[in-house]
Amino acid sequence: SPLYISVHAVDGQVRNTMMVSKKADKIKEQLSFLAKNKIIMHTQVVLCPDINDGKILDETIEFLYSLYPYIRTLAVVPVGLTGHRDNLPGLKPVDSKKAKVTIKKIQEYNKKFQEEKNINFVFASDEFYSKASLPYPVFDTGEHYPQLSNGVGMFSELTNEFDAALETYQDEINAINSEKRIVAVTGVSAYVKIVSMISQVITLSTKLNMKVVQIKNRLFGESITVTGLLSGKDIVNQLKYIPCDVIIVPASTLRDGKNVFLDDTNVEYIEKELNARVIVQEIDGYAMIEAILEGVSKG
Repeated sequence: SPLYISVHAVDGQVRNTMMVSKKADKIKEQLSFLAKNKIIMHTQVVLCPDINDGKILDETIEFLYSLYPYIRTLAVVPVGLTGHRDNLPGLKPVDSKKAKVTIKKIQEYNKKFQEEKNINFVFASDEFYSKASLPYPVFDTGEHYPQLSNGVGMFSELTNEFDAALETYQDEINAINSEKRIVAVTGVSAYVKIVSMISQVITLSTKLNMKVVQIKNRLFGESITVTGLLSGKDIVNQLKYIPCDVIIVPASTLRDGKNVFLDDTNVEYIEKELNARVIVQEIDGYAMIEAILEGVSKG
């Protein structure tokens, strides 16, 4: 305890279909058993249009909420579809319209939950807001923290940290005087947000030569827009003709504890192919600025 459980749907038939199993339909009984034994749970729904949305999602949210406080949170994330789906079931991606509808539904449920128990229970991942072209949510409480790994509130956390780091490192940023060409890479969904943040650094330092480049996912298909699924070869191929001395790569693109990307290339491969230094940056606001300062330093 706590357990993290991928629920997807509490409708037994729908869940059997989604899990490709004949034994996945006992989820209500299983969750109720855990709650009866006071096990704390955080849950997740991967939303697949026309499968577990609409009334099915309503039933899922309402049942999981009925087991509060043992089920503490529910994250809803959009299905990610790769470009390699031969002989797999046909699934629809979450488009802008579906993203807006889902966000509105979640906001309405949380309004009800606020009135009843003064809590936010269900959270849409940041990717929904990106797909809907809506501002990322800002959380005043820590209720979303258990769902950070599902992409809930990541940009809220990043923005708060980055603003604090800008103030902390203002003198160092103002003092930057470097001809090094720095490129920060990111996925498509985070591109606009990262550009807006880096622009603030550039405003403080007129001698900083830096740009942000969005990398399209050719390994899994361009419908996959999250940064964490980028590959080393995609980074190399799309930076080939962009002059750079330093490349800042988010740590989320690497396997845990290693410097290896999902396509089995590594950091050294990028450095060799592009003749540039690679700095691996952890995903937090302070690390973003520290990576820039490291990039312009000598060596």
